[in-house]
Amino acid sequence: MRATVLVNATSGTAVKALPDDLRQKLADHFSANGIVAELEMVEGDALIASAERAKIKAENREIDAVIVGGGDGTISSVAAVLAGTKVPLGILPLGTLNHFAKDAGIPLDLEDAIALIATASPRAVDLAEANGRIFVNNSSIGMYPHMVVDRERRRRRSHTNKWAATILSSFHMVRRFPLTKLRGRACAASHALWGAWVEAALSFDLTDDSHFSYLAPPLPPTVYDGPSDGRAAIMKMRSLHLTISAIAAILVLAGGAMAQPKAQAPSSVRLYVIDCGKLDIPDITPYQLARSEIATSLMSVPCFLIAHPRGTLMWEVGAVPDAMIPAGGTGTLRRYGTSTKRLAASLAEIGYAPSDITYLSFSHFHWDHVGNSNLFANATWLVRKLERDQMFSDPPSPRTEPANFSALRNAKTTIIAGADHDVFGDGSVVIKSAAGHSPDHQVLFVRLARTGPVLLSGDLYHYPEERTLSRVPSTEFNAAQTVAARAEVERFLAQTKAQIWIEHDFTADAKLKKSPLFYD
Repeated sequence: MRATVLVNATSGTAVKALPDDLRQKLADHFSANGIVAELEMVEGDALIASAERAKIKAENREIDAVIVGGGDGTISSVAAVLAGTKVPLGILPLGTLNHFAKDAGIPLDLEDAIALIATASPRAVDLAEANGRIFVNNSSIGMYPHMVVDRERRRRRSHTNKWAATILSSFHMVRRFPLTKLRGRACAASHALWGAWVEAALSFDLTDDSHFSYLAPPLPPTVYDGPSDGRAAIMKMRSLHLTISAIAAILVLAGGAMAQPKAQAPSSVRLYVIDCGKLDIPDITPYQLARSEIATSLMSVPCFLIAHPRGTLMWEVGAVPDAMIPAGGTGTLRRYGTSTKRLAASLAEIGYAPSDITYLSFSHFHWDHVGNSNLFANATWLVRKLERDQMFSDPPSPRTEPANFSALRNAKTTIIAGADHDVFGDGSVVIKSAAGHSPDHQVLFVRLARTGPVLLSGDLYHYPEERTLSRVPSTEFNAAQTVAARAEVERFLAQTKAQIWIEHDFTADAKLKKSPLFYD
């Protein structure tokens, strides 16, 4: 990919590093991801001029994309230049708050954001126009734009840091602006509120004739007519009318929360790591470890999607069922298992629905691995006999939650009989027996073209220190089997030169790329 990269040298992240340091860091990351980047550090009005030149280059096919680094204002400025074109826009979230990047599911880590740009397909993102001014996610009128202007004036005059200047300016503006009653209409719905400012966001279902009509006394007079701080909109508000309309979309190189098209079969095996929460273990003594011997008592709870040219495998489905996770909140199970994002939503971000999944399997039946099993009742369940018997035993095992996998009782099922089960028949994805932690515990081997072979451990180990210190938990179903299974897996790792990913290793998991990024 060839790209022009425009970085706002005064953005929140950029000002924390020397320009040369940031330039070198960006150059290294772009090079590592196969992006030939022409980097420009720009300020003020130069941003628009540079964006116009980059657009012409893209239209002449001299470059493949424009990449912008900065905050929401910087992104809006460049998006306005590219709106209605087919020039893809990559986003580097270098601002202070980065609202648009968060909404679009773009990683805030710079390296991950660049990796996403290198691998993502362009997605259409709706833009809107308020009184002739384009914005990407929100447009404010009233007190807030005045506060921004005052804040920046204070920063220039006294070199106050951004947050201190924000507090001072906010206090000043609260005293200056009275509360005003506003009435608005959007898509035939009327709204009334009291406030000192209004923020119009793209969460509304805007159509070509959608608009807001705010009826209120005139706002305080102003003589300022700057181009980018929102006060021009305030000038127009004195006519008591603000029109917001949908305009041409822009193509953004992103994943995350935006609606994705249905995923297509990849040309080679992909491994997606999905964050399905964590466990805050209250007592580690059953693991035969002391607090002083471990880095953290926290455990990660990952879910994995393996996408193969011949189908998909969902491996591990989390602890907390989606139905227990409130929108914007945290779901909790058994007091110490938590998750903030629904698994179905994570799959949707990469173009999959639970009904699209070909196979379902997990390392074992314990509650923190089977939480969302019912979502995948249409998949073929790959399970070993003793494990299935435990799941539907009467009375049920205290180590699981039967309601969370009840739909699997009548699901299409393949009982795995041998030590190894080759899921897709080509040796790239193999379920391997590793009994001991549970009656028929298993691990998953995945051979990836670029990353190399990886073995997902299930609960063969929980903490990495169990492996380095040769500790076996006292709660194993059969400790002798666990010791034998570990020895066999270690021989297999040496033979295949595979990495082992200890699924509950909180520290190691934090370093893994998370979906929508993937390993291949």
